[in-house]
Amino acid sequence: MSKTPPRLAVTRIASQFYCEKKLELELIFGRKPNLKMRLGTQGHSYQIKDKESIPRKKLLEIINQGEKIDAFEFFLSGDYHNFRISGRTDGVKFHNRIPIFLWDYKFSGNDKIEKHHTVQTALYCYLLQNHEFDTSKLKYAVIKLPFATRNSSEIINIHNSIFEKLEKDIILIKTSSGNIKTYVYSFDEKSIIKDLDWALQYWNKEREAIPTTDSKKCTNCRFNGKDPSEYTCEFSQVI
Repeated sequence: MSKTPPRLAVTRIASQFYCEKKLELELIFGRKPNLKMRLGTQGHSYQIKDKESIPRKKLLEIINQGEKIDAFEFFLSGDYHNFRISGRTDGVKFHNRIPIFLWDYKFSGNDKIEKHHTVQTALYCYLLQNHEFDTSKLKYAVIKLPFATRNSSEIINIHNSIFEKLEKDIILIKTSSGNIKTYVYSFDEKSIIKDLDWALQYWNKEREAIPTTDSKKCTNCRFNGKDPSEYTCEFSQVI
């Protein structure tokens, strides 16, 4: 009987590209959701509150029949080397059994794109390919939304407005609650494999956790030494 590979979440891999040392400390001392995380969760929940829930088996049947469909909160899983990697992307647009657009929302206080955002979304694309979907025409997007938009009706189905403009690398949509900035990419398998190989070096115990070199991340980290009740990271750049 074959042994099930150890599971690794897409979000956990993406966190390595934010600060791998912070991730390691959260694994030791636990993860504490902060206000920004809670606001982001509200925004994601609002996006799908009126969406029809379709059993996965039925959803895959619809996709394989070639119908046009937007699959929300689409679960993906696949094996890479000795790990089973899984995650749930915010949405995938299918047409003729082919995924043509994958998107992921990021509610934030800024509109900057960072490496961990693109790694997370590209990993979802890779898992689609692992499911033997044709990803040759797949575009993916990181959608940065202001926190103020999280309960706004203007963001419902915003992915359709973005889909109509996929020829652009950066898409700006203005709403009464703030501007939504979207970064669009074509799926590049070689690039995400390179990132994945680097990330798995840590899980295979081939190297120690690498801390961020961005002092701003240390400023907002619970392990920066400002809270005496928390462990202080030896790499903290906060004075």
